[in-house]
Amino acid sequence: MQQVVRSIQIVGKNSLLNALLALYLKDCTDAECGCCATLEEALGDKRIEAETRIMLIDCFAMPKDDILLMLESSGIRQVVGRHPALFNLKAETSIEQAAIGSGIRGFFYVNDPPACLAKGVTALFSEEYWVSRKLLVDFLATPNHPVSFVTRHPELTLRESELINLLTQGLSNQAIADLLFISVATVKSHLSSVYRKIKVSNRLQAVRWAEKAT
Repeated sequence: MQQVVRSIQIVGKNSLLNALLALYLKDCTDAECGCCATLEEALGDKRIEAETRIMLIDCFAMPKDDILLMLESSGIRQVVGRHPALFNLKAETSIEQAAIGSGIRGFFYVNDPPACLAKGVTALFSEEYWVSRKLLVDFLATPNHPVSFVTRHPELTLRESELINLLTQGLSNQAIADLLFISVATVKSHLSSVYRKIKVSNRLQAVRWAEKAT
């Protein structure tokens, strides 16, 4: 059996601090860690073929418009197999809704302690978002927000398509149940049906299937 490799790429121009952060996260998560100066360089880095790759993008002192332009021009939302997050973000920048729409899965702020970053990275490795529940629900409730899953499988019901869409956005079974006003048991039942129809056996495979079907 091929060993699953987990890797973290830290993206930013502060090479010394980012190298120290890479050492800290490697010790906390036992993941391969590396640094890249730009997002384009990180997206083009093929040295580590990983099942799960987290990208931590340094936003220190970056204005809101510059961050959004960087995300838009990189096309990061269309890249399969990356879990991008922003760190050193100022809360008053207020870019979370737009950033989630661009594919960002987590936010770490300038005053967050290192332990918070390690905990968030662990959540990202578990296919979760590191975003407050309110932010995520507000994003999903916004009309015409971008979705990761737009191609329906002919055998999936509308509800099953809705569930797999929420899976690709990193929601847990409990969060999906709360959002759709159904029980966790019902969520699990629907997901079992989805897995059978698209011929996968778990949550990660379903997300990979949805990303390829988009």
